[in-house]
Amino acid sequence: MAKIKNRSGGYRTPVVIQRESTTDRLDSGERDPTKFEQVLPPTFANLESVAGREYFTNQQVHSEATHVARIRSYADARDNVKPDAFLLDSSTGQRYEVVAVSDIDARKVEMLIWLKEHLT
Repeated sequence: MAKIKNRSGGYRTPVVIQRESTTDRLDSGERDPTKFEQVLPPTFANLESVAGREYFTNQQVHSEATHVARIRSYADARDNVKPDAFLLDSSTGQRYEVVAVSDIDARKVEMLIWLKEHLT
């Protein structure tokens, strides 16, 4: 398997953006809440813990956010990273629910993704 190289700029954590699978069904016909599908190609992020602090974005307090991820912004990410998505930390296997997404300085260079730990 090819080794993934770290990218410069502090993006050191390999992550994958996911959504709950819409095709995997239980016997009852309902969606299987343990199945996820990859939405975007793997990328790198700067993942920080923000538990115990309140952060403001667009004049809203996100007190439920436990982590924040900073990723490079590109068209597919802006279209697919929404509050119904999940972020998987590929290095630890930890999955986070997306709480909110904001664009840094509205320049479409970097995105902040507010996350909370996903408990299964």
